Amino acid sequence: MGDVVSGECLADFQQGKLTLKDFEWEPHLRPIEAKAKLAGEDDGAGVPEVDIGPLYRSDKGSAEYAAMVNSLAEAASSCGFFQVLNHGLRVGALESLYTYGRRFFSLPLHLKYGTSKLSCHPTSGPSGYICGNSSSSPNKWWTEALRFPCQDKASVLSMAATFCPDDQEAQQFSDIMDECTLGFARLSQQLAVLLFQGLGLKGEDIVKEYVDDVGTPALKISHYPPCPEPTKILGLPPHSDVSILTLLWQDQVGGLQVRLNGDWVTIKPRQDALVVNIGDVFQVWSNDCYISGVHRATLNAREPRYSIGYFYYSGKESMLTPIPELLKQREESSKFRSTLLSEHRSYAYSKVGKGESKGVEYLKILGN
Repeated sequence: MGDVVSGECLADFQQGKLTLKDFEWEPHLRPIEAKAKLAGEDDGAGVPEVDIGPLYRSDKGSAEYAAMVNSLAEAASSCGFFQVLNHGLRVGALESLYTYGRRFFSLPLHLKYGTSKLSCHPTSGPSGYICGNSSSSPNKWWTEALRFPCQDKASVLSMAATFCPDDQEAQQFSDIMDECTLGFARLSQQLAVLLFQGLGLKGEDIVKEYVDDVGTPALKISHYPPCPEPTKILGLPPHSDVSILTLLWQDQVGGLQVRLNGDWVTIKPRQDALVVNIGDVFQVWSNDCYISGVHRATLNAREPRYSIGYFYYSGKESMLTPIPELLKQREESSKFRSTLLSEHRSYAYSKVGKGESKGVEYLKILGN
């Protein structure tokens, strides 16, 4: 096969159109230049773990349930990142999805691009294969990903045909996708309800009004190949997510880092846990009570790293502004100027590629 015409940086590197030097970040943004607590050095310090088993076994009026809500609210307000245990998703299904992802990423480049940009949703973005960011970007990402349109089964089956040998296995993959996406969707909604309860609001009512029944989720399997220069290159730059919530299952290699008190802290991989982070939307909705955590993906020279991310978006195009019921209850004024959700997404995406992501700071009203 001839070269793939992509304009995406990792694909261009694999075809000899870019060099490692092209991927090197400015010195002040490089992993080795930033103060970091790497894996094995206070690994995961400051990133809470919350057992959400009471969600499934306890009465909402119980002390155990109240303690869980308080723990989630504290984690969301102090860190913006936490790991949830006893989350209800079957680990075997996540591991199967991970195995399919590894199979896909082992394919030749031209076959992977056979899935490229099969569909594009205005909220959740393009589906299909992505091999880095734009080759014209000043800061290039050492990652490839496969994004799935969670609610479009026909597209999922079409994508599965590129790495499943027959229709039967493609259907098996689709069934695993269904199980995982339904589990992620249910858990995302449950966590949103709990986090609103942590603010003293009626969580079910708020989610119904501001999110809708299903939202417009996206599921992404990411691959970070071994990198010869992991101290100069990043898999993903520092950024916050434009979602309501993001849920992540990661393999045991490790590399996800969150910014805490000026340090970069590696979130310790746990096979039985899901990483949850507050997105920009929830930070604004909560009027700055919750933090949209800044994070990045680091690399290593030896092992590939994989993760499965689920991005919980609102399906409604509306103004991004604090929840009025919260402002009334707390007798607060808004700490953010309002903007359309779509305008914030566009602004955030334009900044992250330049290493300039500052979350929702640009929306804050001075003096509040």
